[in-house]
Amino acid sequence: QRFHLMTKESYKCPNSKECGKYVCKPTLRGRQANYDKRTAVLDYLPRINIKLKSGELKTGRKSQIIIMVQNRHLQEAIFKFDPSINEDDLYSTAKISCCQDQFEIDPADIHIKGGKQRNINKPNGDYIKGKEAGVIFDIEPKHYSTGPRHVKFSVKCIFKTKLQLKDDKPDSSSSSSSP
Repeated sequence: QRFHLMTKESYKCPNSKECGKYVCKPTLRGRQANYDKRTAVLDYLPRINIKLKSGELKTGRKSQIIIMVQNRHLQEAIFKFDPSINEDDLYSTAKISCCQDQFEIDPADIHIKGGKQRNINKPNGDYIKGKEAGVIFDIEPKHYSTGPRHVKFSVKCIFKTKLQLKDDKPDSSSSSSSP
């Protein structure tokens, strides 16, 4: 069963120079949002964990974090981070840098299939281990404030994988005919 989504609240992106898009909350009732569980966007996004490596993530000190990305799909995935979006973010209070290479990670069920898992450690501390990869971010405050405050920053993650929907037919059973 599908629901027609209506918008209740919407906010314009503060980065109006380039973006100018609206963020909307889908809803059917005032305090409720119903989603079909199979089509919820969270089922298709990778699992992302953030771990503080050094520092405090406060203005006044440099810090390092590691962002770990896990593939939840049955196909290989490719992702990369783009910190350049942070430069134009009006709410950002920190400069960030990271490796901008593409990372290939194994399918989620690689350990069940018994295939060989990737195990790569890069000199800068980034790693790939099976279905998970970790990327280190260097965070430096843009300006120092009168008191310690949490830093704010944005980063763009581009994640690509293949999805097989239940309506899709396997490639082996598809046939084509020509007139």
